[in-house]
Amino acid sequence: MLKIIRNENRSGGSLLLWFTMTIVLVMTQTLSAQGVITGRVTDSDTGDPLAGVNVFIGVLGIGASSTADGNYTIDRIPEGRHEVTAGYIGYETSSQMVDVSSGATVNVDFALESSPLMLDEVFVTGTAGQARRREVGNSVGTINISEVNEPVANLEDMLSARIPGLNIQGTSGASGAGGVIRLRGNSSVAMSNAPLVYIDGVRVRSDSYPKNVPPTGYSGRGHNTLSSPLNDINPNDVERVEVIKGAAATTLYGTEAAAGVIQIFTKKGTSGVSGAKWNVQVDQGTIFLPEFGTEERPYFGLGPFVKDGSKANYSVSTIGGGADLRYFLSANWSDNTGVLPDSRDDRLNFRGNFGFSPAKNLQINYNTMVSKSHTQNPPQGNNAHGLTLNAYRGRASYFGTEWGDPMFKEELDQLMVYDITSEFTRYTTGGEMIWSPIPNFTNTFKLGYDRSHADHRNYRPYGFIRATYGILADLDWTGELINSEYIGSYDLDMGDITLDVSAGGQRTESRDHHITAHAENLPPGDATVTGGASQQAREYRTKIINAGYFGQALIGFKDRYFLTLGMRIDGFSAFGEEAGYQQLPKVSASYIISDESFWPQTPLFGAMKLRVAWGQSGRAPGAFDAVRTWDPVGWGGAVAFFPENVGNSALGPEITTEIEFGFDATFLNDKVTMEFTSYDQTTTDALFSVTQTPSLGFLGSQLENVGELKNSGMEVALQADIVRTSSFGLSGGFTLATNNSEVLSLGGSPEFGVGGGGWIKEGGAVPGIIGRKILNPNDLADPDFAKDENGSTDARYMFGPNLPVNVYAGFLEVTLPMGIRVSARGEYMGGHYISDGASSNVARRGAYTVCDEIVKGGSTAYELVDAGTTDQLTARERAMCTRSTVGGSGNIFIYPADFFKMRDLTVTVPIPVQFNNINSMTLKFSARNAYRWLNDDFPLFDPEMVSGGGRATGGSTAYYHQSRSISEHIPPTGSYTLSLRVTF
Repeated sequence: MLKIIRNENRSGGSLLLWFTMTIVLVMTQTLSAQGVITGRVTDSDTGDPLAGVNVFIGVLGIGASSTADGNYTIDRIPEGRHEVTAGYIGYETSSQMVDVSSGATVNVDFALESSPLMLDEVFVTGTAGQARRREVGNSVGTINISEVNEPVANLEDMLSARIPGLNIQGTSGASGAGGVIRLRGNSSVAMSNAPLVYIDGVRVRSDSYPKNVPPTGYSGRGHNTLSSPLNDINPNDVERVEVIKGAAATTLYGTEAAAGVIQIFTKKGTSGVSGAKWNVQVDQGTIFLPEFGTEERPYFGLGPFVKDGSKANYSVSTIGGGADLRYFLSANWSDNTGVLPDSRDDRLNFRGNFGFSPAKNLQINYNTMVSKSHTQNPPQGNNAHGLTLNAYRGRASYFGTEWGDPMFKEELDQLMVYDITSEFTRYTTGGEMIWSPIPNFTNTFKLGYDRSHADHRNYRPYGFIRATYGILADLDWTGELINSEYIGSYDLDMGDITLDVSAGGQRTESRDHHITAHAENLPPGDATVTGGASQQAREYRTKIINAGYFGQALIGFKDRYFLTLGMRIDGFSAFGEEAGYQQLPKVSASYIISDESFWPQTPLFGAMKLRVAWGQSGRAPGAFDAVRTWDPVGWGGAVAFFPENVGNSALGPEITTEIEFGFDATFLNDKVTMEFTSYDQTTTDALFSVTQTPSLGFLGSQLENVGELKNSGMEVALQADIVRTSSFGLSGGFTLATNNSEVLSLGGSPEFGVGGGGWIKEGGAVPGIIGRKILNPNDLADPDFAKDENGSTDARYMFGPNLPVNVYAGFLEVTLPMGIRVSARGEYMGGHYISDGASSNVARRGAYTVCDEIVKGGSTAYELVDAGTTDQLTARERAMCTRSTVGGSGNIFIYPADFFKMRDLTVTVPIPVQFNNINSMTLKFSARNAYRWLNDDFPLFDPEMVSGGGRATGGSTAYYHQSRSISEHIPPTGSYTLSLRVTF
């Protein structure tokens, strides 16, 4: 494999040289005689102008976007006959043949007809080059910024509850906390389940940033939350998002894409615009913590520390350009304070996107983004030095003070000198050259670079109540992704038959550099690591190279029958020496059945596309999983090494095979749009940790390709334009996604846990939640626990899946006179279980507040248990309030995790413009997470307040959130936001 990698390095250098030489060669060509095309784009039904329509000449790769009054201009068009095409979301694409003369201006107007199904919408994600929706045989989820009504704080909020099968769950209400993204469940147990993320064709980091935690000692000494790189992106910069959710669609992305792909396209400059167009947006708001706990003890003892936070966001952007240069520039600053003391998150973003057309057959695009953020939080999670743990435990805290005691807050205030801060710096840049040397033949070259840097400080000063002599840990981490890609595409039109052939290569190099410095026994005052009496340092470096070649053929017949065949061949530096290249095939088909003459021409039935896709993708092992490693230790005063990882020369990727089928259709005069998908995927060669034979000298386990997993489900999206008049409108929609997972085979390895009550066993979910199940929870009797096959209490009773089985989302929008709009979006997740570690930890120490508030005959449940008079208590109450029972093996605090949240409610009011040069002014009021419903079995907390996993080593956070369990955090916050947007 090392030889393969070296060859790929040489080809990467040659690609860069070819890229540079081609630019120089083409830019020296003499420009031909040129003309101009101008015109106006309108709605065919209403005659209203359409802004933002993409008008282009496909063969030449040039075009422009229409302005607010519908006008457009395309300059520097070679003399001759050309096909001009106008395309816009929600409308049929329209084309006209135009003769252009040197020095002349030709007027070409377009009146576009509405088309909710958008069969001619162009996708690039999951295909080699571009493909129209009608040609694509797999489902593609899309979000267009024009359809997002509410002011969103970050990209995760923008993606939430919009695409069926894309599931975003919150983790904490801490400042800067990121969510967990899953596409069609978990396809791996040992590796990351985060989808790949691309920005404008450049692959960027998708796993969370490393956790702020000391390198030694207990791995929970911090605020135990993770920040998401996705939220470094300013949502106001985004034009659209494309999401492909399974291996049937992600084949061409290779052995890292089994968990799906999210591609983000940012805004581009436009030519033909008279002057620059500016947008200014100001958001101000309040952040609040949803209530939890009990009536007598709100926020479960954390109440004295809870406050309302604030949010402020300032954004400015400009877009414009001419024949030679197109640009989009933006800047954004956000400043937010959290709901707990010493919590804040501020961020500064800059973006510059540029497009050049130095010759008629050449386009060059260059995009760059810089982001810098600062995050601070008090200590949280399962942390004995933390605020939330000690507040929740009250008299069982490490201070031992009752909740109502005046000293309670004063003692916990001593924890607030614990300083946990993080600085994140992000730089993403990429260039793209599109060269068409002859008609119908396009060469696309891409180079990209994504650099992330984290500077963590975890400081308990001298005199800290829980570490008297002080502890300081600094972490400096840098992650880099360097990628290059070439795609060559040739389109052949033979009348009824079309053939698009594409081939190319892709190379990605991932580097992580992780340095930690740790000191204890610090001097008084501000300290550095060098001031500690005892010091230690650690360093990790990793480099992984993935290189592959791919090809695709798209065959079309009569523009309604389409067949796509594709293959990717991958080499990967993390594979074992015997693994070799991996071949990943795909095949898909689509059929526009509504274009047939037999299709009923009635108002009930509109357009319909049938589709089916099959394909394979993978998930590669970690950097060192295939090699033998050693742990340096001292032995008898001498240098020595212990065996660590045994190594596996046959280690290869997990392979996920998926088949999906479905349809896209419109009904009732195109007022109703529906998408349906059913999928079935199986992961073979799943990576499990297998215990080694001790006589070999390796006491631990080794990853091996032995397991088999399964995911299946369906996805439905329904959207309806219910009523539409000149002064009133009503539209709405509904999405449904199901996911049923199963461990088909352990490959002979024993059952194992993945943390947080999550368990991997044959026949169970991926993962399932285990614990002790009370069979008679509501009976006035001693608890009767489920038994295992030996008649003993089963501490590993399988309750059910940990990830949601059913996810429903709905939205409704009402348009009122004067252009006022009211929109709402809600989301339900259910069918899954969660283990409540926070309640278990308190109950095992005899301080569970629910037991204090259960009063029977004037005595609390704890008093009844102590007195041995539990006749009035149910079996569940006896189990919860008896320390010896709670403290046994297996958690009893396991509940159905069903919940509903009102993700957004927004009122939009257009403000009449009375000033010169101002095109529009809009005021919005938005409420997020303002309402929540939990099932009756959920007594105290929130299913979205979960643990942030263990310690990150070498920058990897791949293993976090394989299982979700409630920890000593706070729920995700809600907010009220007032937003003003001005365009001029």
